[in-house]
Amino acid sequence: VSVWGDKSGNARHASQGVGSSQPDTGTSNINGVNALGFSTDYMSANGVASFFNGVNKQFTFFEIAKRNVGFSGSGWSLTFGDSATSTNALTNGYQPSGASRTIMNGSGGGVYVDNTIPVGAYVHSVVYDAATLESRFNGQSPDTKAGSPGTVSADKCTIGSVGHSAYGQFWDGAIGEVLVFDRALSLADIQKIEGYLAWKWGLEGNLPADHPYKSSPPTA
Repeated sequence: VSVWGDKSGNARHASQGVGSSQPDTGTSNINGVNALGFSTDYMSANGVASFFNGVNKQFTFFEIAKRNVGFSGSGWSLTFGDSATSTNALTNGYQPSGASRTIMNGSGGGVYVDNTIPVGAYVHSVVYDAATLESRFNGQSPDTKAGSPGTVSADKCTIGSVGHSAYGQFWDGAIGEVLVFDRALSLADIQKIEGYLAWKWGLEGNLPADHPYKSSPPTA
């Protein structure tokens, strides 16, 4: 796949012009729904990384993903980085231990949240409200970390790799969908999007019993 189209209407498409670094389509799926397969592949998107620029900028993102069983290295599904300084403003993925880590880096240091990636496919939501970083899988209770990264600078969004001026620590698995917002969504809106994504990708069974969209998808 050379281009992964942005459906927001803002033309922030992800692309990869090198054939050997393009993710596969038709070889990976999440509950029978086609997803992009990554191993040593990555894509870059323009115009999204700037969402994170500034001091303690709020954001929310969601991903539908599945890590391949048996992979023991580090791999990052989504990175927002600064290609000039080769630093990452935000990285999201897993480490050799199997722990998930979402990291924000800026002039004031790093803020990160650790938790465990579920077995199989999942809905992952991450929100930063200018004070606390929150990460949750499949609508479960979140792991949180209060802190400030200070001033963040980013000019590149990379899907499937650690990104910035060099590439590596590739995501090994499938990525079905990525949504990025330049604000901290409310819990009600986060749960609505979790419900929408879970039902779209056949993951509603992973939602906790008390999730508002456990039994049926959102209607609006």
